[in-house]
Amino acid sequence: MAGAAPAATDNDASFYAAQIGESGTAIQKLDRDTASLGVAMRERASPAKTRPNAPNSEPTSKSQTADQAEASWVTQLGRAEAPGAEPRCIIWVDRHLHKTGGTTVREVMHDWHKLNQVQHISGWTYSLQDWKGLLKRVSNLTKPDCRKLPAARFAVELHELRTKSFETKWMPPLRSLRQNPDSCCQVLLSTRVRTPLEHYISFFRWGVESRRSSTLEQWAPRSLQSVELLWGPYKAWLDGNLNEAGKGWFASYGAPEHRRSVAMIESDFDVVYPSERFNDGMELIAKKLGLAEWAFNAAKRVRPVAPGWNMVSGKVDEVQKAKSVAGPRTCANMTRCEHLIRAVGAWDQLLHEQVERRFERKYMQEAGEAFVPSSLAPARETRIPKASPSFGEYLFPQLKS
Repeated sequence: MAGAAPAATDNDASFYAAQIGESGTAIQKLDRDTASLGVAMRERASPAKTRPNAPNSEPTSKSQTADQAEASWVTQLGRAEAPGAEPRCIIWVDRHLHKTGGTTVREVMHDWHKLNQVQHISGWTYSLQDWKGLLKRVSNLTKPDCRKLPAARFAVELHELRTKSFETKWMPPLRSLRQNPDSCCQVLLSTRVRTPLEHYISFFRWGVESRRSSTLEQWAPRSLQSVELLWGPYKAWLDGNLNEAGKGWFASYGAPEHRRSVAMIESDFDVVYPSERFNDGMELIAKKLGLAEWAFNAAKRVRPVAPGWNMVSGKVDEVQKAKSVAGPRTCANMTRCEHLIRAVGAWDQLLHEQVERRFERKYMQEAGEAFVPSSLAPARETRIPKASPSFGEYLFPQLKS
């Protein structure tokens, strides 16, 4: 990375020019070849022609307890005819990227839970062991046993993951599950990205301003949003450039990492949408969950945390919104702040533009489709004898259902 830049004046637009140019050539090339890369990754992630063995080598200190619960459920299933194309259960997993509207998504989950449309599994701190354990339990529920499963939709968020290897360690077990065409349960994975200027300012005011005496310019790390998406939250990531190890970690994100981020979005995520199109993104998720239109409309009453919610146009003036929340320690001079974020958030900007174009194509294809309510039974489970765990307790033993 380039050395320290000379001090900037309020009107010195060239202050960050060198940093912007550093990523410019690579960004232009990546913008051209991302589409073909995504196609290749989707082909790699498509269901295999032969059914692979279910993963059974899960290193967990609670494996015996989990195996006993699994045996209990498999015994209860018995043998039955394979169901139709509709999955017996759907597990909607939202990957929470900080300050992109994840709190609103949680409120939507809870709202739909109260309407008996999904079973919201509260809590969000997941370990890699928790995640692998969930996918293993799901992978062991397969045809022809599906019909005896309680029909259900679950909603859960991956939030405080405490990981630096999301793409390399968290995604492979999900890919393995999806390669099994006989799985009874479908995992629906979603996330969203936000325009960099809004995101940096919101993040700084939320996670830095009250703890540190620094300014946004001193703190702002490179590729803030892209790093969290691909790798996850670093243990000192809130401090950005104020932490030397964290500064180097953020700065190490470049063209190869961006290609991997886009490939992961293309092959592993079902719905990725811009935060300013929150309403449209939730519409696609509701349709994939098989919710009725009235349930989708009812969730619009949720407090509008994310930009664009309840807006007819679905668009937000990014600069005006940023100005409305900026203070002396954030963006005392908005022009200079824009130049800063354009430089350090270059990969985030490209990611947002690519997500925006991809989502627009997807939305145009699916927006006209009618809501088709699923035949799944009401989502929340009725209590059963305490000696036997509920379906939700079996799938999510580490969380309160």
